[in-house]
Amino acid sequence: MKTVFSSHRPTSWMLLLSFFLLPILTADAQNSRTSIKHSINNGRNKIVYNNGSQKYRIEFEGDITLSDDDKDVVAISRGGFIEISKSAFGSRRRILIEPDRNGGVTRQYFVGRSRQDFEPEGKAWLAEVLPEILRTTTISAPTRVDRFYREGGVDAVLTEVNQIESDHVASVYLKLLLEKDLKTEELTRVIDVASRKIDSDHHMASLLKSSSKDLLTTEASIRTYLKAVDDIDSDHYQADILRGLIRDGDMPEKYVHSLIEVAGEIDSDHYVVSVLKEVIDEYTLEQENQVVFLKAASNIDSDHHTVELLRRFAKKKKLEPSNIGLFLKILEDIDSDHHLINIGNELLDEPLEEDVLIQLLAVVSKNVESDHYMHAFLKRAVNKQEVNGGAFQEVLEAMEDMDSGHYLALTIKSIARKGNLSDNQLVDLIYFTADVDSDHHKTEALVALSKQTKKAGGKALETYRKVAKDIDSEVYYGRALKAID
Repeated sequence: MKTVFSSHRPTSWMLLLSFFLLPILTADAQNSRTSIKHSINNGRNKIVYNNGSQKYRIEFEGDITLSDDDKDVVAISRGGFIEISKSAFGSRRRILIEPDRNGGVTRQYFVGRSRQDFEPEGKAWLAEVLPEILRTTTISAPTRVDRFYREGGVDAVLTEVNQIESDHVASVYLKLLLEKDLKTEELTRVIDVASRKIDSDHHMASLLKSSSKDLLTTEASIRTYLKAVDDIDSDHYQADILRGLIRDGDMPEKYVHSLIEVAGEIDSDHYVVSVLKEVIDEYTLEQENQVVFLKAASNIDSDHHTVELLRRFAKKKKLEPSNIGLFLKILEDIDSDHHLINIGNELLDEPLEEDVLIQLLAVVSKNVESDHYMHAFLKRAVNKQEVNGGAFQEVLEAMEDMDSGHYLALTIKSIARKGNLSDNQLVDLIYFTADVDSDHHKTEALVALSKQTKKAGGKALETYRKVAKDIDSEVYYGRALKAID
């Protein structure tokens, strides 16, 4: 079968050029000196390729039929023509091919300004430059891919791709190949070749995005696909591909751990989070996937991004008990009191098992320095959770580290309002009021505990009176005693 390209028909070379070639007018230079320009005027196509050392100029109109070996032009529709010229190192050659009356073509070959016989030199030169032109641009790419595939399958197309230097042209050929009815093993080979062949992140990303539905079918093909994504240098393109897989539903849940691992290797915190947020929204995330997710989250440097992600996770997913330690370990690495308390508060909004609450209180107590934030967190904890046993002891340990008498008194009052203290807890809290340095705040804390103290009597009442004696102000001392009399 001959290769035909045309400047008229909807399936013509002109339209194919418009679709494939225009995006690379400036973007696909193999180096800063390479350029490809294409223009169409009244059905006449003009292509200029210049790499600094040599320059091609191709003009054509009408339907052009190439030989099967891409080395000759064998037919041109009436009124059409093709002219190819090449300048290199000061020399210039040109060939003009037009249709004749018998369905064949006439050829005029020039060296410089002098016309020469087409055979044998002109024929040899045309056979030399045509394949080079075809591999430099996407001219006749669909018909060439069809022919190679028909004659030698995937191997034949990949052999041709390996002779193409342009990332853009190679990616076009590979995209056309991926449109064939390929077996999974063949699809995997194509992506493997593409990953090694194409340096441009832009073109590689475009190729991967166009082929995801066909490729993400087996564990082997998914592994190859994600390795290709991982090999892309650009964080932007990596994240864009991964988000697309998630949104389009192309990645089965049982393989999402592999996607998360690739996302976790992205350098930019912003892009990592953009992918992992999509994972939270679209996948169930059972125990094993939670582990992979949390490990990826632990690599995020920014407190802001870490907390943003973990809050979303805590709000939408039920944290598996076996993964709680890993989750809280991430919290320990958050430096900002503000951010740590935000995620801590998010966790407190749902009922927590006592051991989980104890671990959370311990992390916050160890890492939060601000008495303001500590008071706010402890107040929320006693209001939202059942704070008993070991959890209550963790609250007391957190209070021991508070320097501000004001916030310590506020925390005691918050606990007192809960109204369900045991006698021992009540005594412990009364002892803590002794650490409040202001008579005013100490009195407020004692008065908040007075109702329960009167009811409990015994040791609680005895401790209350003992602490109250340390109040220097007679007014405040009287107010504290009046509250229990």
